[in-house]
Amino acid sequence: MVYIVISENEGFREAADLLLANLEKSGCRVYLTFIKGIKGGICDIHGSDIVFFLTNHVTVGPLAKKLLKQVIRVVNGRYQSGDRRKSEAQRLAQAAGVNVPRFVRIKDLSSHKEAGFRIRPPVYLKNECHVREVQRINSEESLDATLRHLENAAHWYLEESIEGNVRHKKHYFVNGRSFGREDLNTSLEIDQALNTIAATLNLDVFSADFIVSNKGYYCIDINPAPALFGSASVRQSFVDWLYEAAKRKSSKSFSEMYQASIQRHGG
Repeated sequence: MVYIVISENEGFREAADLLLANLEKSGCRVYLTFIKGIKGGICDIHGSDIVFFLTNHVTVGPLAKKLLKQVIRVVNGRYQSGDRRKSEAQRLAQAAGVNVPRFVRIKDLSSHKEAGFRIRPPVYLKNECHVREVQRINSEESLDATLRHLENAAHWYLEESIEGNVRHKKHYFVNGRSFGREDLNTSLEIDQALNTIAATLNLDVFSADFIVSNKGYYCIDINPAPALFGSASVRQSFVDWLYEAAKRKSSKSFSEMYQASIQRHGG
């Protein structure tokens, strides 16, 4: 059984329905549930099941940890159960050689200023989760005013704006394969970046946003719960991968039960 988990407060229902229909067409048993339902019914999920969180809700981390402790496969499980801050994903990707814009966490801003590091507007104010809109700030005055009234500074970071003649591109990654939006091919440079991100963050599937210019690329966002709206090919690839993973899980579970039965009966 594949469980697709969504949040009532995010607009992923259409994406979930597309995955649901494709999985059912493939002959896979699939169940769509809201995250508030899985909180109470986590005991109904078994070792032969696979869970995909099509949501970046704040409770995904604790739920993923519980499921992994029960030896239940969670798509992107190692990432989902760890540090899910967006700036941390950017930091790790950058350390692995992926180009990202300069950024600073709000809680570290004063110490960075003292060290002579400063990001000047235009900048983007981003939340550490994927559930808030990005705010562009164009002047020092606006930045100072925004920071004065900002609540929960630990939940935010600033990212420099890449200016000039640039293009925004969304790309996808599923189990070793890279995809462009609307089934366009990815460049070798971005293909390498996607593979590096997957290996570094332990991601099976994700989307990533890039700013591209004649000088190269910058990765500006990594999403471990992609809706996959932009490409029918990537959606089908993910469905095929889920179907095969579910078959392997089911087969392994049956084999384990069979061996346990033999041992109980002294076979």
